[in-house]
Amino acid sequence: MKPDPGTAGPRVLLVGSDDTTRARLTAALPVELQPALCRCEALLPEAVLSEARDQDAGIVLLGAELPPTDRARLLDGLRAVEDLLLITLGPEDSPGAAPAGDDHLRPEDDPGRFLARCIREARLRRAAREAARRAERMAAVAEASGGVAHDFGNLLQVIRGQTQLLRANLGDGGATGARLAAIEGATDQALALVRRLLALGVDSSSQPRSVAVDELLSGLAPILSALLSSGQYVEYDLDCEGARILVDPPAFEQALLNLVTNAGHAMGAGGCVRVRSRRRLLPRPAEVDGLPAVIIEIEDDGCGMPREVAERAFEPFFSTRSATEGSGLGLSSVLEVVQRFGGNAAIESEPGQGTTVCLTLPEHGADGFGAPKGREAQEDHARSREHHLILFVDDEPLVVNVVRNILERAGHAHIIAANADEAEAAFDAHGGRIDLLITDVMMPGRNGRELYEALCAKQPDLPVVFVSGFVDDPRFAEVMQDADRQRLVPKPFRPTQLLEVIEDVLQTSRAPTQP
Repeated sequence: MKPDPGTAGPRVLLVGSDDTTRARLTAALPVELQPALCRCEALLPEAVLSEARDQDAGIVLLGAELPPTDRARLLDGLRAVEDLLLITLGPEDSPGAAPAGDDHLRPEDDPGRFLARCIREARLRRAAREAARRAERMAAVAEASGGVAHDFGNLLQVIRGQTQLLRANLGDGGATGARLAAIEGATDQALALVRRLLALGVDSSSQPRSVAVDELLSGLAPILSALLSSGQYVEYDLDCEGARILVDPPAFEQALLNLVTNAGHAMGAGGCVRVRSRRRLLPRPAEVDGLPAVIIEIEDDGCGMPREVAERAFEPFFSTRSATEGSGLGLSSVLEVVQRFGGNAAIESEPGQGTTVCLTLPEHGADGFGAPKGREAQEDHARSREHHLILFVDDEPLVVNVVRNILERAGHAHIIAANADEAEAAFDAHGGRIDLLITDVMMPGRNGRELYEALCAKQPDLPVVFVSGFVDDPRFAEVMQDADRQRLVPKPFRPTQLLEVIEDVLQTSRAPTQP
């Protein structure tokens, strides 16, 4: 007989016990867990395992009435089965008793509390196993998608770069300017999808980065909308222009996805999820002590929850849904991610009034790209650009063409190479001295880091700008060892973004090299 689909969590299979024992155990269980207990007449391990699978059982109880030989055979045959908790009933030191299973229920134990604890443990075991299987599947997906996403990112670099160069030539006015702006907007949305694919393969130990709050939230827009059901939609009220926070982007984005997913479940057939950002100066004392803070709110039109439920919402494994609908770890993981970076999370909710989750994070200073330069400083740098020599290395010809146009329009003297060997040969041909290396990281043969190390052996003070679509990969923590001489620009980048980084690096470097 198949289990009742309404029964939450793994069922308990009782083997080798009579009706009296089953009735006693059933009566001791809480009412909501009583349907989980079922009896099995089979004694062979294969038959018991088959019955356990049919009944979706996560626990097997071996009754005290079982002959010792049968009990020993069942223990030997079932002990290695994943997701199966074995429990022996009766006195462990009774004559001829077989070895105990994973746990042992003695006559003096409270059977109701004991079994309830075992059912909870079985649920956690099953959730952990399922999480491990999901992680394996995600690793396989990440391996397959990472290469495709990287190549697609190079194509987006070409589309974005050429579009912005056209806009610079033609201006933003008229129908042509509007069409170019539409192309650029679509490219940005495609970029957000590519970065989600690349983030699939990122280890949770990746390093924190300074990210623009509103840019991060708007970049998630296509993903957030896809999480919601028909009739549900997302509204944005972003008021943190220029504000940055220091977070692990993949982990923080996953936390936001969890919040929007929860909001969608709470709303049912339809409703609105509102995503807001704003600045706030928190008084002392506060969760983020005395620092300018960024507030991110996720509000829904759902059913809401009573105060006593909201107060427990961030507890691990606490959930208002059944065990088959969720593990109860969503909000606790959100809190862990936010607290890891010096912030906090709070929840406001009332029955029938929806729910608002508020994330508070300290505002972070400008990242390595540097602040925009004033007109006077820009003019000073422009006068010296033709005396600086830049070596750009990338194996993708279309990307090379875009960057060449960017450097030429800005007046930078430059050398182009398609791989590390060509770059080192060009470096030697120019006397072993250049002012800046700009290199892709993932290239055939020697990668960008290996090229940089080879050139640094000849010119120790050489500054570098790494460009790559894999900016969230924890391996970059090993690459970026010197914040003054090493910078990282994510692909695809805007021409102005690359030029700002170049100007900032050259400003802090030594006197220019004559090309």
